[in-house]
Amino acid sequence: MSSVEDVDEDAPQLDSTGIDVRCPGAPLPDNEEERLEVLRALSVLDTEAEVQFDKVTSLGARLFDTPICLVSLVDQKRQWFKSKFGLDADETPRRLAFCAYTILSKSPEVFVVPNAAEDPRFKYNALVTGPPDIRFYAGAPLIYGKVRLGSLCVIDRKPRTFSVQQKSLLADLAALVVRQISDRSELKKIHNYYISSTAHNLRTPLASLQLCLNLLEDTSIRLPAIQSAAIVNMKSLVDVMNWTINRSLSSAKNHVPVMLGVAQLGSFSIARVIKRVKKSLKARQSVKSNVQVSVDSDFGDLIYSDERSVFFALSELAVNAVDYGRGGVVNIHIHHDPERIGFARIDVSDHGPGIQEQLGTLLFEPPKIVRSQSGRSMSTTGGMGLFHVRTHMDKIGGRVSYHNNSSEGCTFSLSFPNFPERNERQEIEQNVLQEFREEEEGGPRSDESEDDTESTEETEKNPEVLPAKTVLKQKEETRILVVEDHGVIRQMMQLRLQREGYKKVDIAENGSIGLRMLKKKAYDLVFMDFLMPIMNGIECVDTFREWESKERTVFHLFSPPSLHSSTLHFRHISFILVSQ
Repeated sequence: MSSVEDVDEDAPQLDSTGIDVRCPGAPLPDNEEERLEVLRALSVLDTEAEVQFDKVTSLGARLFDTPICLVSLVDQKRQWFKSKFGLDADETPRRLAFCAYTILSKSPEVFVVPNAAEDPRFKYNALVTGPPDIRFYAGAPLIYGKVRLGSLCVIDRKPRTFSVQQKSLLADLAALVVRQISDRSELKKIHNYYISSTAHNLRTPLASLQLCLNLLEDTSIRLPAIQSAAIVNMKSLVDVMNWTINRSLSSAKNHVPVMLGVAQLGSFSIARVIKRVKKSLKARQSVKSNVQVSVDSDFGDLIYSDERSVFFALSELAVNAVDYGRGGVVNIHIHHDPERIGFARIDVSDHGPGIQEQLGTLLFEPPKIVRSQSGRSMSTTGGMGLFHVRTHMDKIGGRVSYHNNSSEGCTFSLSFPNFPERNERQEIEQNVLQEFREEEEGGPRSDESEDDTESTEETEKNPEVLPAKTVLKQKEETRILVVEDHGVIRQMMQLRLQREGYKKVDIAENGSIGLRMLKKKAYDLVFMDFLMPIMNGIECVDTFREWESKERTVFHLFSPPSLHSSTLHFRHISFILVSQ
């Protein structure tokens, strides 16, 4: 009888990661850093399933009579499946990935494992010893340029062979997947270019209007009361339009549909939302509004939800309350929903005739237009506005309801979740409140005093603080170039800078003219638009940088002037690239 216990060589020998130590995985490709950089630049990892890829895996499984077919992308520590047929998992550790061998440069055009249970590289692999019980594997690399991103592979649960013709067909299908990845990347570039162009086309006229309004408001000429009120209303409208455009473009850039997309949750100030609603109502000259807001003392100012959805839903209800109420009076009550724990509730009440009973069940449905006996088109529902309110509430897990008041008018109620993670709320609440305080006060708080005595004392204490006269002289001597294709914005920026004390301000209408002026004169600061005809801002800056390195002496670099603009520092000129 032996004194030494028998050792089961087939028993798993797991390491700290739960993988058998006898399954070391494939070595890294020689170009691993370049390969990962290309893979991530394509922005395909962790994206939603797409029909064009799923059709290939479905076709592959049928063509090769295998239960599993995958489009596998090999990331740094995992393989992730862009498309999968016959498998539930979204990814596996890279160390277990057969496809990690397929991407090696020394691997054949199609990497084949006839029987994984007998292959020393895979016999202890958890995907072989357990589900999905891989025995046969064939993978064709996805070759994008000079790198292998992953593979198109077919898998069977029994050993088998793979003919030359089958290898060729699998390689052809892999090439089709690569073409789809390439087309997807190009479409994304076109999409982003379209978004950038749209942003430019939308923001440019608004920026022009805003500059004009600022100049009118700052003018020393006293305007009649009605004109001054019109300027204030127009500025309010521009502010709301800018905010709406920015949020909509952000949603579009992230491929999130404006109405039906995923909620963009975060903490925000409800007072800020109310302020924007009031601005949008004030800009509507047809009906005078009187918005009265009350917030329960235990509610606070912060809400955790999708700010855009809350704003649009509340704005639509407020507009309806003004239009259909009496005297433009709107009562907004913000409080905790007594019927739903952890939910915020916003009640919007008017003093109008109330809602007709027959509209009750259809009020928030999509509009259905019918013709009356007189031939007039009419809606049998509450209209597109209330349907959009319901859509926004659905998106954030909330609901909208209404009831007729006992005396007059009706009340619409928005109820939605309002329970952020405690740590996240504590981290951002101070920033949100400070932002709102600054907005209310007309700009960021400044530690600088307007009192001459205090300024003098500060100058003596800190030699780096320059006296007012020195600052004025420096402004007068600063040479500025504004390169902008929109004529009104170009002229308004020049006037604005001159009003601020900058006397030497030149303008150019495109990058080509701006480049010629940069070569002729030494400027201290250049405001350069991104998108312009003939030569855009990026091309102008790059061309000038190359010319300057050869033709002009290097002196010093400027420090970044702002966190709100893209700043490139080229020798003794500071460029601020501006996008409306």
